[in-house]
Amino acid sequence: MKPAFLIKSGWQDVNIGDIGHSPGLFALLERHAPGVHLIFWPYDDSPDVNALMMRRFPNIEIVHGSVGADGSMDKPLASAFHRADLLIHGSGPSVVARQAVNDWRRITGKPYGIYGVTVSAISGELKDILDHAAFIFTRETLSLHMLHNAGVRCPVMDFAPDACVAVDVRDDRKALEWMQRAGLVEGRFICVIPRNRMTPYHWSKKSVNWPQQHIREVEDMNHRHREEDLSKLREAITIWVRKTGIAVLLCPEMADALSILGPHVYAPLPDDVRPHMVLRDHWWLTDEAASIYARAFAVLSMDCHSPLIAYPNGTPTVYVRQPQDAQKAHMYNDFGMEAWLMPVEDVDGKAIADRLLTIHADPQGAKQYLAAGITRIAHLHADTLKRALSAVFDPPRLT
Repeated sequence: MKPAFLIKSGWQDVNIGDIGHSPGLFALLERHAPGVHLIFWPYDDSPDVNALMMRRFPNIEIVHGSVGADGSMDKPLASAFHRADLLIHGSGPSVVARQAVNDWRRITGKPYGIYGVTVSAISGELKDILDHAAFIFTRETLSLHMLHNAGVRCPVMDFAPDACVAVDVRDDRKALEWMQRAGLVEGRFICVIPRNRMTPYHWSKKSVNWPQQHIREVEDMNHRHREEDLSKLREAITIWVRKTGIAVLLCPEMADALSILGPHVYAPLPDDVRPHMVLRDHWWLTDEAASIYARAFAVLSMDCHSPLIAYPNGTPTVYVRQPQDAQKAHMYNDFGMEAWLMPVEDVDGKAIADRLLTIHADPQGAKQYLAAGITRIAHLHADTLKRALSAVFDPPRLT
């Protein structure tokens, strides 16, 4: 019988990076585990994301639902539990699907692994999950150090880049049609992605039911830092436009960014700069975003995953990192792209513009720097997946 892997991923559809984790991991498994039947078990069951996955991977299987307290589940999911040889928890901000991993352990007793996550705290329940995993690969080395310091006993632990950077989904038709309507010319615009300090999920996700105190804390944090951060983006945009005349597309990585693009980035720009701006005022999926990033001269992002989507499409990207993302952003140091990483609290708008203008002055050098980084990332993915699969099919015993 053909071997099968059950992939738990697909955390949400209000973030093109979280969407990108899934097709990125499937592309890696397609390349490095050929002949394996891949089953997608989405955490957030989004019809749009499921359709994106099926367009790119028409031979995969998608199963739905969760496991009841008594072990009951829909027949397709039960069949996947029976047929799959391995559960892989995909890249993400944490071990998001702890319950699903525990259900798999309890019902099947078969191996599971974790590939490309951040770990920021280790509780008793999480420690047990980590101890008994066949492999754990964190998406930055700070998490790896935390695992070692906590005494996690998983036999195979290392760093592997976030699977989003392997994403190869595209929707060129939709992207080109939108670019034509927006008046954008390939190679003659940059994409700029702003971000709130904390994601207001109470605004963008109907399923979120935060206490009012937490909502106030998030909104207060965003209000206190919004002008501080976005004024630096506006200064960089102004310098860029005045020096190059190249257009700027304001666009979102997170759905909540749609609420700040216009009033907080576009509207306060100088009168001579606004005519060079294009405002993306509606949501998109990772495939369309990737196709547009691929046609941009460069990307300037305050969010972590737009660079990972732009990189495999050959587009240089400056990442202006906010302190709330310092841990996951360390992946850029780990895979050697730190020259384009700028902590927002340490720079001003001119410094950001200067980094972009350096790319503009030497686009060939920027492409070579990017190509070397992509090669390093590809080698890391190939090596870690080989080690992960070797661990499963010849697992060391816990001592």
